[in-house]
Amino acid sequence: MKPLILSLILFHILNLIQAQNPNSVGLDLGGFSINTPRSNLSGDKFNAYISSYSSMFGFYYQRDFTRIKVKSGFYLNKQFNSLISGHLPIELKGLLAGNPESSIASLNYIGGLSINFLNSIVHGFRFYDDDVISYDIEKTRNIYIAPHVGLNTGLRIGKVNLSGDVLFHFLIPEIVRYDTRYYSNGDMVIESNSNGTWGISIRFGAALSF
Repeated sequence: MKPLILSLILFHILNLIQAQNPNSVGLDLGGFSINTPRSNLSGDKFNAYISSYSSMFGFYYQRDFTRIKVKSGFYLNKQFNSLISGHLPIELKGLLAGNPESSIASLNYIGGLSINFLNSIVHGFRFYDDDVISYDIEKTRNIYIAPHVGLNTGLRIGKVNLSGDVLFHFLIPEIVRYDTRYYSNGDMVIESNSNGTWGISIRFGAALSF
């Protein structure tokens, strides 16, 4: 066991020595969308909070180990038009195409998980449809962890790295609940819904290596 551990330590030390400008600090901009709603209900068309897409931005740090990169950071977004949240991803990137020492461009796979913090719900001013009595959203948990996989493409210009990521998130638990009350043929209908279990995010970033 000890020789194996020593070999792994030596391997990482050699990777660090070989890596040129192994540290990167950067900014990501993009969007995040959870498959929502979970079920197709008539009242979904009235509830303005059932909006899956949200803009996202954040800062990150990346460490290069020749053919493997480790990335983490913190991102803020406003999910479902109302839920202020942040997530902290921890990711590994592996090289699919390109030479990390000589190539300008590269293609990488991504695997990781994100710790998501659900903060406050902001209710903006809404216009109600004539048939709507009320609609609402509430969060059902304050924190959750979900894995993700994806692809990354990078372009290196000197010490500046440009990147684009497409990520698939899965095993997302129920984090919000929607309630819609409306009239249908003169009768009051109450419908409840929630978010789906998967999502997609897109990130475009720029970083400085040192």
